[in-house]
Amino acid sequence: SHTRESDIVLQKTVESYYCVSEEFDGFLSFLEWTKKTAKTHHVICTTLYQSEEYLDAYFRNLDRLTEWITAKGCTWTIVFCYSESPDATFSMMEKYCATRKNFVYMESPRLAKYRSVDIAVGRNQQMRLLHEYFHDITDYMIVMDANYINFEELCTDTLDHAMSLRHEWDAISFQRQEYYDIWALSYD
Repeated sequence: SHTRESDIVLQKTVESYYCVSEEFDGFLSFLEWTKKTAKTHHVICTTLYQSEEYLDAYFRNLDRLTEWITAKGCTWTIVFCYSESPDATFSMMEKYCATRKNFVYMESPRLAKYRSVDIAVGRNQQMRLLHEYFHDITDYMIVMDANYINFEELCTDTLDHAMSLRHEWDAISFQRQEYYDIWALSYD
């Protein structure tokens, strides 16, 4: 029988499916803390699979992004969805999370022949998490790829400009000349 992505999520309980900082008694404790402290809350979502080569640069940019959000007087949560990789992606993610408390991560098994399908499955799991648990506190959702595009330093001036125009958009996407990821904007 063929396993569907929706079956995987339904087979897991909230407490065992979502991993959070050891500072909390589990996911629901983390969620309660997040809701109490949220102020113009940003949720940053990233899918990870065989990303070891890019993670140092990605984490530097993620730190720049969270520092930018914090400097605006806002709060944030990082949501990682990872698939088991033959490289050090998972251990690097765990090491990064060990020094922070506002993160959630979950596993997304590899189901498809094509990586793009697995990325979509992971992003759908993140969307489900936001819809079920964060919908009442999330002001902004940011999807940030953990690949070669993050070798360049994140430009916070671009973010400032985009946010100055936030009354003009519901969603924005930053695309670079050398990076083509339009498939992520398509749907059935």
